[in-house]
Amino acid sequence: MVISRHSRKNINMKSIARRRNNNKLIKENFSSSIESLPNELLIDIVARVASFSFKNFINVKLSCKVLNEIAHERYVYHKAILVDFPIEPSWQKDKEENINKVTSFMELCRECGNTEALYRKGVMDFFKNDRPELAVELLKQAAKGGHIGALYVIGIIGVFLGGEFKRKGVMLIGNMKETEILRKVTRECRKSLEEILKNIWVKNPLVLGERPTCCTIQHQHRVRRNGWPLDSDNEQVDFHCHACSCDVEIAYIISVLPRVLLTEIVAKVASSSFKDLINVKLSCKIFNKVAKKRYVYQKVTLVDFPIEPSWKKQTQEKIDGVTSFMELCRKCENTEALYRKGVMDFFKNDKPEVAMEFLKQAANGDHFGALYVIGIIGVFLGDEYKQKGVKLIGIMKETEALRKITRQCRKSLVEILKIIWVKNPLILGKRPARCTIQHEENIRRNGWLDSDDEHVHIHCDACSCDVEITYIIDVLPTN
Repeated sequence: MVISRHSRKNINMKSIARRRNNNKLIKENFSSSIESLPNELLIDIVARVASFSFKNFINVKLSCKVLNEIAHERYVYHKAILVDFPIEPSWQKDKEENINKVTSFMELCRECGNTEALYRKGVMDFFKNDRPELAVELLKQAAKGGHIGALYVIGIIGVFLGGEFKRKGVMLIGNMKETEILRKVTRECRKSLEEILKNIWVKNPLVLGERPTCCTIQHQHRVRRNGWPLDSDNEQVDFHCHACSCDVEIAYIISVLPRVLLTEIVAKVASSSFKDLINVKLSCKIFNKVAKKRYVYQKVTLVDFPIEPSWKKQTQEKIDGVTSFMELCRKCENTEALYRKGVMDFFKNDKPEVAMEFLKQAANGDHFGALYVIGIIGVFLGDEYKQKGVKLIGIMKETEALRKITRQCRKSLVEILKIIWVKNPLILGKRPARCTIQHEENIRRNGWLDSDDEHVHIHCDACSCDVEITYIIDVLPTN
């Protein structure tokens, strides 16, 4: 029997209609079955789904009208999991409409007492927005709802706030690390906080400031590996008090903050231009705070600062400001500041011991000019110092690359000596000649050597040293 095309089309249409009717009947039966269940049970079911997977929660909402209405209950938002939501939306990748939806959803979760939403907002308000009172209030709500991470952050915030808050924070963190089980929970809390801090812009100056120390007795013994705390597996070793435990937690938190990066950025600016450093300090409160770090003063360039201030042109207030700034740079081990002070103390102030101490500090910081001046001073001091000075200068002129560096060091010293009043009688006395054999041949052109041929006919370290002394003597005042 042959079925016509028209007949097959009618059969297909009837089959589709039957399936539609069956689906409609199933939906009606499903809806009626759902409606027959108590609302409390439905709310609990949807809340459980929402607490495990947000995607499944959306699918439940789309399944039927009844469950969609149930999904808007306060208890469901209270239990909703937020693991699929970023800490902060990516403003470049996400559309404004999506961002607004996420923001409104998170606000609704907080209003319904969702502990994770309250926790996130509390962390953001303290570390990013600098609102400690509001942050602690939100975190307390989360902690009352059983969020252990919120309790941990309350302790950390207390330590940063200082005073009575610090004492309570230390006690809280210490109690959270009394047993191995509690320490495991604390590590999870720490990990959660670190993940947030890595994804937000921490701007609270209280956090970006100096690291708060809780226990000064055990602190140096405990925090090792260049300031990094002990491994998580043995972090409780040698801890004798709550303050010890708290110091380790602070060390972990500090390690993920952008403070080091900000300090490095400001230090780079300071090393290139002092004027740019001033502009950076004036740009915002955070950079102004970071610009006062020891590392920044250690790296700041002093090229814009005169060797000696012009007393006639400058006001006393400005001179005092420059003097105090230079002293601060020296305390922070700025090699150029130490170098200048060492040169001044020997050639002008006749303090060889103090000068050598400053120059050694600068040389330890890789200031080649300081190393050069130590050699020159050694020659002027005579005896054993002279022997060491001659050897040092000789080593600094062994290769063409080293001779090029030495010429720069000499130029720097000569520039200072031209500006200051050299009063050291040891320098103004008879020239200390070291090599008598080659001396007459080396010193040419009225006692001056060209930098291009200064190494011609030099056969020993003493010859090299004599040439350097000639350059120095030439710029000194004559009797």
